[in-house]
Amino acid sequence: MSASRLFRAACTAGLTASILAGPARADVTNRTYVNSNTYDYRITYMTDIDQKRTGLGGNGAMYCVPTACFNLFAYAANHGFPVGGLPPANYMSSGQYGYVTTWLDFIGDLMQTDAQDGTTCCVTDAYQSLVNGSLMKRTTKYITSEYTPGQATATQLACNGWIVSFTYGKYTNVGSLKGYPIYDRGGGHAVTLTRSYRWNGERIIRYRDPNNESSLTTQSGHSNKEYVPTTITGWIDGHGLRNMTKLFTDGGKLRLIDALHAIRPLYGIRFNNSDDAQGGGSIDILDPIPFEGSEDAMVPSIPISPFLSVYDVIIHPDGASGLMITKSIIVGTSSLLRTIDLSTGQMTTIPDAPTNLVRMDWSGKNRIYAFDTSGVLHYLTGEGSPVGTMPTIPTPSALAVDDANNAVWLVSVAQRKLVKLNADTLAVQLLLDIPTSVPMSGDADLIFDPNSGLPWMRTDASTTLYGIKPNSIAAPTIYSANLGTINSISMSDDRLYVGGSSGIKVYKPAVAAPGWTFDGTSPFNGLPGGSRLAMLRNSDNYDPKLHSGPQWQNLTTEELAEPSPDVLDCFADANDDGTVDAADLSILLGAWGGTDDVGDLNQDGTVDAADLAALLGAWGTCPR
Repeated sequence: MSASRLFRAACTAGLTASILAGPARADVTNRTYVNSNTYDYRITYMTDIDQKRTGLGGNGAMYCVPTACFNLFAYAANHGFPVGGLPPANYMSSGQYGYVTTWLDFIGDLMQTDAQDGTTCCVTDAYQSLVNGSLMKRTTKYITSEYTPGQATATQLACNGWIVSFTYGKYTNVGSLKGYPIYDRGGGHAVTLTRSYRWNGERIIRYRDPNNESSLTTQSGHSNKEYVPTTITGWIDGHGLRNMTKLFTDGGKLRLIDALHAIRPLYGIRFNNSDDAQGGGSIDILDPIPFEGSEDAMVPSIPISPFLSVYDVIIHPDGASGLMITKSIIVGTSSLLRTIDLSTGQMTTIPDAPTNLVRMDWSGKNRIYAFDTSGVLHYLTGEGSPVGTMPTIPTPSALAVDDANNAVWLVSVAQRKLVKLNADTLAVQLLLDIPTSVPMSGDADLIFDPNSGLPWMRTDASTTLYGIKPNSIAAPTIYSANLGTINSISMSDDRLYVGGSSGIKVYKPAVAAPGWTFDGTSPFNGLPGGSRLAMLRNSDNYDPKLHSGPQWQNLTTEELAEPSPDVLDCFADANDDGTVDAADLSILLGAWGGTDDVGDLNQDGTVDAADLAALLGAWGTCPR
């Protein structure tokens, strides 16, 4: 039985037989992402909390962002991940109403939500305070000149095991440039994704809208807003010419998706046979604790052609795919940067990326940093388009991104140098000679530990991991950690993952001094390691100069003006065709006696007579 199933009893206690009064559980029934034009995602039983309530400033009129976040936290709690200590419960029930209000007030305080202006500055800070465990990761992505959130990007995350809330902005056409309209933002609204579909020209999106005015003292039932989105192209509020997802238009004002917030249990990827003279091998997904319903969101193993050698593998900045540097074994060919679709295994060469790359790392700001065989460091967008380059020290061996300090670290084995660069300009900020007491030869790995603030490195010369602390007027201080055989290392915020001869071992920062202590509680211990290992990290691209101020205030109730009526959940409609009929009955009977989510309408862990009764009770056209 999965860990999340163990929470069923607590979530279902005291529930009525009514489907709409069911527990605040989630059920991923559709999960297919082919590309940005073809996808199908549906999640039911997602919590649908109302923001409008007594006990909040302004009766919660500006609390859409804390509420959309709470929907994700409640889902996580009911699947075995108590974000911020939130316990599992049916948060849609009347008995939880006051407790939910207290939580919304607490999250609002962390986000500095204002009763008049809403949430304009501190979403990332609140996520950092609450989603800060070693096994739960977060991403907050805003529109920038290097990243465009939209229906496709939200759906790709969701199909790869994330749960997603998004924000849409209200945009006004203020002119034109080079034949395209110019749009300025004037406030926004946060919602939670439940359905996203694009197939053969048909396109829909549904979301939980927290703005419900039916009562300030009671919780309304599960419902959605539903739209047929389109794509528009325009100059977006200082971020350049972008293709944006338009949800609807009201009074000439466009509502465009421009930010995403998502959480997911930790996962990683590994590769064996890297840098060998012969090609082949496989990229394997390490995902031991996914949300229930997303157990098979990613393929377990992706075979690599024997005609390809893999130089490096990392997780893509989008958090939903991978990146690798590959080279044909044919003499005279160049290495190429490729994306890896972790849900299908498909590999695609990035045509705009530079060739002859050797090693790389990713930034939470949706950037890629990589150096080539000539020792040139490349700064790329998440899509692989070049932004800047800089010749580095001779023969760089490894690199690591330090998001907290907006820096990139490089180590050179041959030159015994450690370099810190500005992540925006690639200008050198620090150049250190590594003392001869540190043995160095062959290949190297480098990670940055945000806890100690130190880069840590290993080379083929030793099994010891070395932390290097710069000093202003003296030689750097060296810390050492002997962790046994080290074939690969990766850092995931507050844990170090080491691939060795006995599989992966997980370490947490030592308390007394910079160093590492074995963490025997991690479910990743003992999983197979490899010569390349990459673990998911928290990420955000929030920039206060771009994503704060009056234009990022929340919309008032009058400004929202959503034209879509509330579309009630129809949990028994398994194929989502708008009718509970024989097709849905067939799906339920096919899952009879099982413990999977499909067919388990009352979410008690088993498909049985109670679910059949619920389906028959909902027979016919779904309520709209």
